[in-house]
Amino acid sequence: MRKLHLKLLLIALVLLSLTGCWSKMELPERSFIMSLGIDEGRNGNIRLTAQLYKPNPGLKGRGGADTFVNVQSEDESMFETVRDLSLHMGRKVHWSHMRIIVIGEAFAKKRGLEEILDFFYRNSEIRLTSYVHIAKGKASTYMSTKPLIENTLGQQLLTIQEVAYKYSGKTANVTLHDLGFQLKGQVDDAMIPYLYRSKKITETTPVAGAALLKRGRMIGKLSSKDMESVLMLNDEYVRGVIEVPCLNQPNGKSKKKETIQVISTSTQLSPEIKKRSVTVKASVTIEGTVTELKCSQITTSEEEMKFINRVKEVVEQDMQKAYKELKRKKVDVINLGNLIYRRHPALWKSIKEDWHEIFAKSQLEIHTDVKIINTGTTVGKSVLSEEK
Repeated sequence: MRKLHLKLLLIALVLLSLTGCWSKMELPERSFIMSLGIDEGRNGNIRLTAQLYKPNPGLKGRGGADTFVNVQSEDESMFETVRDLSLHMGRKVHWSHMRIIVIGEAFAKKRGLEEILDFFYRNSEIRLTSYVHIAKGKASTYMSTKPLIENTLGQQLLTIQEVAYKYSGKTANVTLHDLGFQLKGQVDDAMIPYLYRSKKITETTPVAGAALLKRGRMIGKLSSKDMESVLMLNDEYVRGVIEVPCLNQPNGKSKKKETIQVISTSTQLSPEIKKRSVTVKASVTIEGTVTELKCSQITTSEEEMKFINRVKEVVEQDMQKAYKELKRKKVDVINLGNLIYRRHPALWKSIKEDWHEIFAKSQLEIHTDVKIINTGTTVGKSVLSEEK
């Protein structure tokens, strides 16, 4: 009995020492940011366009009412601008649901990202898994775009970017966490998915290509085609399509192309340095399936090898073109400098200061191994071919 009394007394003391939820904040007091647009405001201020979740739409929500609302604020610093958002909503900003940050191209070129990123990395509420995009024009214009399928623009842009990265290799996959590693590496170059407007068929907001950053400031961009090769060199290429032009096509007619669906890739980079001259040897392995045949046959081992050699030629030409573009801009986003630092830290110390000039004069040698897993049918030629 005495032991039971002692246990009860101990439990009571523990319960009395526990603090209550004196600083708790209920849901009606919070305002959840889904996506954030950043532009330059008046007199050099920072202008934020926050897309906020609109709770409890009631019966109107079933009829297609917006589930979000946009609020703007402007001030000299990020933190004060964020605090000013509460003046318009009467609720404290909450970051746990933020999907994406969109930065206007003019802001990224003129002022760079360092002054705004410092706020995000210091804020414990912000998830480093939030994605970062740079947009053509002003970020605020994208915040007012209605999503085609998803409930919010942030979710819509996120799904577009993920699909473009995973299934076509036409853009990068960069979160706040990834961007921090790029900017704080031995080479402070970075690339971020590029967002723009398209009115070819319907008004959409594709994510394709990438904005290139040097010391946090945008200095140019990569096309979606070059992006495929850069991802392959980075060993980040997941899936995509390789187009192989048909040979000996008549002039003046639309050029036919055969296609390969890439199932998997693997790339190993081996830099060789001799007297501050760098040669990069890239070993690339590609596995894919034939998805279109218009002018080739793969019915014998000789025909298969001939087709594979044409695929190799296309892949290597595209890689060399993308690599030359990076050298021209003197932007190392294939982590070559970081690779040299990890393998040869003493050597890297002697070339770090001049790395961008050394990179601009480097050479790329590519060895490609292509494996055709499947031709899609039991016939290794065009399924509509009249040849028997």
